Amino acid sequence: MTIGWTHDGKDVTGFRIERSVDSGAQKTFQLVKTVGKTENNYADTQSITASTTYWYRVTALNDT
Repeated sequence: MTIGWTHDGKDVTGFRIERSVDSGAQKTFQLVKTVGKTENNYADTQSITASTTYWYRVTALNDT
């Protein structure tokens, strides 16, 4: 599973990638990886199970 995102690069120091398998409105996300500011995609190969739906959340990080 590869996910990608776009950003304007302003004030970004990195990105936090989180994943959930919860199907309800209140999803519980777990940290998968934190990547640097020049990254714009991530190949998630950690414990992926066939026929399972995953939700991802990518959050930009900065020092302020």
